[in-house]
Amino acid sequence: TLVPSEYIITPAEFTEAGKVLVTITYKDDKNVDPWTKTVKVEETTHTVTVTWDKDQGSVKINEKTYTSGTANVEIEAGTKVVVQAVPHKDQGYVFNGFTGTSKDGTVDETAHTYTIDSLSDDVSIGVNFKLTQVTVTLKLEGNGSGTVKFNGQKVEDGKFIIVDFKQAVRITAEANSGSKLISINDGVNPLDSGDPIYPSHNVIITFTFESVQPEIARIEVTQDKDIYVGQTLTSEYLAVTAYDASGNKIANPGLTFTKSTITTFDFDDTYRPVITYTDKTGKSYQDTIEIKVSYPSFTLITDDSEPFATGDTFFYHDEIFRKGMKIQFIYGENKGDPIEIHENMVGSTILVTDYQAINGAWVNASGFSFDHPGEQNVKLLYVDNNGISYEFIVCINVKGA
Repeated sequence: TLVPSEYIITPAEFTEAGKVLVTITYKDDKNVDPWTKTVKVEETTHTVTVTWDKDQGSVKINEKTYTSGTANVEIEAGTKVVVQAVPHKDQGYVFNGFTGTSKDGTVDETAHTYTIDSLSDDVSIGVNFKLTQVTVTLKLEGNGSGTVKFNGQKVEDGKFIIVDFKQAVRITAEANSGSKLISINDGVNPLDSGDPIYPSHNVIITFTFESVQPEIARIEVTQDKDIYVGQTLTSEYLAVTAYDASGNKIANPGLTFTKSTITTFDFDDTYRPVITYTDKTGKSYQDTIEIKVSYPSFTLITDDSEPFATGDTFFYHDEIFRKGMKIQFIYGENKGDPIEIHENMVGSTILVTDYQAINGAWVNASGFSFDHPGEQNVKLLYVDNNGISYEFIVCINVKGA
């Protein structure tokens, strides 16, 4: 019986699995032949290699998920190993069996699993999927727009439908107004709207719509804002809509207001001017519009330092507005800046037409004066420097003497 210090074992430790020649040499007597023996060295871990198509599914090895298409996993010898196939069902794939399995493992077709109860060697397993359904995905290109349908179902950009393997799918497309369908392509072949395809794999259908300017067949002009006597007709008071030959509205037609047969409105009335718009090419389009013109309201602002008093003669055909008074035009809810009277304005410019007497009746105002204190109404006729007439009523608060 020898103690460890009396002999040498070569190799001192095992670095590789397999058959290894072991030599024991006696140190004290070189005439003693070494003892040799071939031994089998076992691995403490084994490699489980699994391969599959990552686009078709993923796998689980002992409940850990792998998605890259290849997994090399080191597992302790004697450990139970479960490889499970997980097909991309939402893309039409199903499990189609394992390859490379050993006699030590068992397959569960229902659970899509391959199980080794006690791992004793490296193992390589292939996971297989097959396509029973396919996805047809929409991809939109170009600066236009349109409606795309697969089998009559409207589909948005980047979305897809799932159909059975080689099931007919009818592809239809309609360009929106202002757009044109340029092409349809399945990645290999050009298609026309209405064509069927019979996909045997997942396919992306690309539709290209380009923006075009549809030809304008007619325009429709409407009043978009209140217009008052004395104002000039510009585009800010108008709304224009362009239509193509089919009666569809044209988005962003690029029209510019050019002219109107009536520009400035002299009276409160309904006008029917012809309005002209021009497109970017210089082509003109016309529409007759009905415009309702109203009188603005007015406020007379007096100089507080010189109030009206009973007995004052306000004004009539031969009288005047006093300096310091102001007239303020009110268009709808918008007030203009007060216009101050810097010079005495003769009655030929501003006339009193009617006066409301104390009994509330309206009488001819020629030669009137204020004969009682309090609020009193006066009808006025104002003619501006352009000869445009304005009628309005002012309420004057007359103070007692």
